[in-house]
Amino acid sequence: MNTPSNTLEEGKKMENKPSEIVAKAEELKDNLVDKYRDFDERHSTPRDKMYAVNDNALRLVEENPVVAIGVALSVGYLIGRLASRRWIV
Repeated sequence: MNTPSNTLEEGKKMENKPSEIVAKAEELKDNLVDKYRDFDERHSTPRDKMYAVNDNALRLVEENPVVAIGVALSVGYLIGRLASRRWIV
């Protein structure tokens, strides 16, 4: 693994070799681009799933506002009952 001291030593070895420096920079750039693409691929699926769940929830609320209000009131009532029994204290 490249630590800052290793990279500095490599840089000192290549002081008079601009073509090698350019090649090393391109290699590092390609490595960084590959890592970014891997990261984006791994995290795009959960992000897409989260957006899909959110879209479905919004659609259900828009299509059935009375049911959504009923569910919200029921959940609020249950939380209120649990809190009134002093389970939180």
